Amino acid sequence: MAEYKTIYEKQSAIIATELNEHARRIEVAKGAIVSLKERKDLLKEAKSSKDVDNQLDKIESEIERHEKIIKVEDKVITAVKEKKTKNTKEYEEHVEKITKTKSAAKVATNAVNDAATTLKAQREY
Repeated sequence: MAEYKTIYEKQSAIIATELNEHARRIEVAKGAIVSLKERKDLLKEAKSSKDVDNQLDKIESEIERHEKIIKVEDKVITAVKEKKTKNTKEYEEHVEKITKTKSAAKVATNAVNDAATTLKAQREY
């Protein structure tokens, strides 16, 4: 039981770390998008030239890339949360199963002890 609990706790810690890491990636991507949009607005105000247009295109492609990253990270976070829910459910089922098995073992042990006591008492008479 203790081993299973240790495994569950390690999995929970790993999952929590993963969730934090993916959330951080989303925040970084959102920050980059804001920064790129500000730069894009500044370049739009500048005099139009081929170089400015190329920079605007690069900025636009970077914004799209960061938006894709956000979508992917959201999907990963959803999958990790589902895994966490599944692990918790499996752990709770395991604890319940162990508790039932332990109760059944106690009942069986008591039954054997009662039978042994009865046989011992019969032998004495």
